[in-house]
Amino acid sequence: MKHLVPISIVIPTLDRGSEILSLIEQMEILTVKPFEIIIIDQTDNYPEDIKIELEKAIDSSTCNFIYQKSKIKSAGAARNLGVKLSTQDFIVFIDDDVILPADFCSNYYKAFIDNPMVDGIAGRVEEINQPIAYELPLQFKNKNTGFLFRPMNYGYSLNELADLGSCNMGIKKMAFLSLNGFDESMKRLEDSDLSLRFIKNNFRSIYDPSLYLIHKLVQTGANRHITRQHKYPNHLYWKEYFYFILKNCGLVKGRSFLVYYIKGVLWFKPLLIRPWHFIPAVFHLFKGAFKAKMQLTAQSKLIHSNA
Repeated sequence: MKHLVPISIVIPTLDRGSEILSLIEQMEILTVKPFEIIIIDQTDNYPEDIKIELEKAIDSSTCNFIYQKSKIKSAGAARNLGVKLSTQDFIVFIDDDVILPADFCSNYYKAFIDNPMVDGIAGRVEEINQPIAYELPLQFKNKNTGFLFRPMNYGYSLNELADLGSCNMGIKKMAFLSLNGFDESMKRLEDSDLSLRFIKNNFRSIYDPSLYLIHKLVQTGANRHITRQHKYPNHLYWKEYFYFILKNCGLVKGRSFLVYYIKGVLWFKPLLIRPWHFIPAVFHLFKGAFKAKMQLTAQSKLIHSNA
């Protein structure tokens, strides 16, 4: 009889048939299997060969797969649906383009059991051939948003304020549901948003670097349409950052977070010496801030009208 632990692994995927096939194969080599693996597939249509391979891989697997299609193109919505379909008390979220060690599931279960007072666990995320980071940046000291600056591949454990990155994250189902899950209106930073709400509601999280996986960072699929234009991010990109800060802590408390990203994107020589690029880049920045404010205002009016 195969050994199962009471964990539901939730995996959202979009237009990455080859990657999800690879992940299904990896589940077979886990030394300890999760009780269930829930795949929420937002892909409209796969090529016929990929479709046949997926059906065959799931049907022949020794793991318990729940494969659910979804028309909504949102990683947050897909993860929320995955938790809704889950039956276990411990939830582990991973991305679809990762490489798992054989003891991934057993280590997560041990971490939950060894830390009964902890509600969420962040695991280490490595890139291929990336050295482990052993230093925290100065921004980490900021009391409002500093924890968001922990390197994803940090090498030491942290006993509080862990950024629960959805690429490799464990959370108790009770805590997740009490927070109403991920904000489905967000296309970026939905995991950081969940982390801040998690902390505000006095849930406890830790960072455990022994719970690692490798992130392949596949550049196709997912929601890549809101990332960058040719030379600079568009207003949809900036709307996500301003929405995140305005919603959770306001411009004053969140200014160091915004300044870090604005400076990193706009304050570099190739853009500064080309006003035909720099001026529209700044325009998109302010347009994104305006759109974020409008979105929050509309949400506030809707909440009051339903009260």
